[in-house]
Amino acid sequence: MIIDEGKFIVIDDENNEIEMSIIFTIKSTVTHRNIVCYTNENDDEEAQAFASYYDEETGALEPVVLEEEWEFIQEVFDAFSEEEETTVS
Repeated sequence: MIIDEGKFIVIDDENNEIEMSIIFTIKSTVTHRNIVCYTNENDDEEAQAFASYYDEETGALEPVVLEEEWEFIQEVFDAFSEEEETTVS
């Protein structure tokens, strides 16, 4: 994963390159691993949000598998969304 101005490229199962925009990064209170939350936001399709563990040295992404990790991510995402709405208003 090469990050350039808050964006990076992932390659899907069909070898398509997809530009992703980073929403935020956090350190898990559950596993103490780095997590990146990102979106495939673009004009062609409905945006989706994703979260993955990431390795700072290699840039490798790994799926989040623990339910309590997803709960932590959801809490942070909700707080982030509320803050963004307050800032924009």
